[in-house]
Amino acid sequence: MIMYTLDRFARNRYDSAIYKAKLKRNGVKIFYAKQPMPDTPEGIILESVLEGYAEYYSENLARSIKRGMKENALHGIAMGSPVLGYKIGNDRQYEIDPVGAKAVRTIFTMYAEGKSKTQIVNWLNEHGFKTSRGNAFNKNSLSRILRNDKYIGVYRYDDVVLEDAVPPIIDKTLFDKVQATFRHNYTARAKAKAIEDYLLTTKVFCGHCGEPMVGESGTSKTGKVHHYYKCVNRKRKHNCEKKVEKKEWLERTVVEFTVQQVLTDENIEKISTRAMELIEKELQDTSVLIGLQERLKDTNKRIKNLMSAIEQGIITPTTKERLEELEEERRDLEGQIAREEMKKPLLTKERIMYWLESFKRGDIKDVEYQRRIIDTLVNSVYVYDDGDKGRKLVLTFNISGNNTLTISSSDIERTAPADVDLVGHTITINKTFQRINGRDVIWPPKTPKSNRVVTIPQTLANCLKEYMNKCYEIQPDDRLFPYTKSFLNHEMLRGCKKSGVKKIRVHDLRHSHASLLIEMGCQPLLIADRLGHEKIQTTLNTYSHLYPNKQAEVAAQLENVMNGTTVPNGSQMAGVANL
Repeated sequence: MIMYTLDRFARNRYDSAIYKAKLKRNGVKIFYAKQPMPDTPEGIILESVLEGYAEYYSENLARSIKRGMKENALHGIAMGSPVLGYKIGNDRQYEIDPVGAKAVRTIFTMYAEGKSKTQIVNWLNEHGFKTSRGNAFNKNSLSRILRNDKYIGVYRYDDVVLEDAVPPIIDKTLFDKVQATFRHNYTARAKAKAIEDYLLTTKVFCGHCGEPMVGESGTSKTGKVHHYYKCVNRKRKHNCEKKVEKKEWLERTVVEFTVQQVLTDENIEKISTRAMELIEKELQDTSVLIGLQERLKDTNKRIKNLMSAIEQGIITPTTKERLEELEEERRDLEGQIAREEMKKPLLTKERIMYWLESFKRGDIKDVEYQRRIIDTLVNSVYVYDDGDKGRKLVLTFNISGNNTLTISSSDIERTAPADVDLVGHTITINKTFQRINGRDVIWPPKTPKSNRVVTIPQTLANCLKEYMNKCYEIQPDDRLFPYTKSFLNHEMLRGCKKSGVKKIRVHDLRHSHASLLIEMGCQPLLIADRLGHEKIQTTLNTYSHLYPNKQAEVAAQLENVMNGTTVPNGSQMAGVANL
């Protein structure tokens, strides 16, 4: 496919990405006559930059046009084709069309009297009435008329609302009655399904069979809709064992690592330099501008010759028509030349660097931000099931040189869930969870000391990892254990009965942990930090009943030292110092 320029291909970057993906799937390649793009990784990034600026130019122009239309709206000036019942006068103001107004009054009256839409449509078509576009009536056109408050004199455009700016066709009482009847009779036959945007479409592939992974959705028993990517072979032929990947997790992970690995100062400098080389090469081509200037020169010459003929009295029936054509051609050429000249100072290296730097400042949760990163920087993503370790990702980027990144299972583990670090063996405590009136409520901890990082043993980290592998793609902001207090109490009661242990509460596990630490000889200060106590005195007061036993142990150790039975080591002396 050959396009004149890049900005002629689509209205915005989103449409451009969708169209290009569809063309790519069908083996169609795009060439730009005015803006040839090199078939290199940098060419992809340059194309994205130019699309961004083309979209900016288009939106800026649209904003200017919209400003003028808004000004017209404030003065009640008609814009576009009038609706049924109105015509536009010489002063661009709305006027009542008698024939159309009769149809409008009939429609509102019949509907208010209880007639169905089908009955009204049939009556209008049988009596020869037409819509404002000259077509036969249907239920959709009827609904638009019934809900249009222009018929009671309201002028609307964007956020402009003017009362009594249009001559009314029906009174407000009848209009309000119709709206009430319309709402009462309206029944949605089907709920509109939200179209989920799978950002990695055409870029994500199964690491095991090499086939693309496509977007899928499914509904759980609870009614929650899940979105994920699924291997085409597994979906259609059922001959690939690749597990599905949750959409939100995969897209966020790809974006997160892309920003970290690609948008370095070195890469930004390299990409900007290469992009400017391509732009400068393009700007050297002035053939289009020269051609337009030559055409304008020739047109001006023809206009001059025609005016000379008129001055000499040589006039034919087509002279005026020909002069108007030449004048129109001149205006068009002048516009094209102006647009060509405006392109020259479009980009600088500093602007490109600033544009790339802006990628670093985006919100990782924002879908549009994720789309920009993926469309511009990511070339392909291969996803592997990595046995018991989880999964592995291989990313290829649109940059020359070292453009491939392998993300291991251990790297992925650091990203989710956010408060549990299985690599560093820590749990970050910075929230308090409560269930209030059937809703999950997250509060800050009670005291500043409650915000803490607790180190966990390797065995517990292994247990958490095993548990997380059985969960369906835990997100960084998800609760690791999404259970209620009553559920946990029930499970603990069941466990106590089975094991013969005295009934204990969930909170008693905290006391058991503290008691174990005391029995192990841990310092009270360490225990207070681990429990989140604001003062060490709170720890000592809460667990003072456990320390008499420790005092006896210390006394026995001192007796042995004094008798020369044992020689104290460092840990024993620390235990004495603790008490």
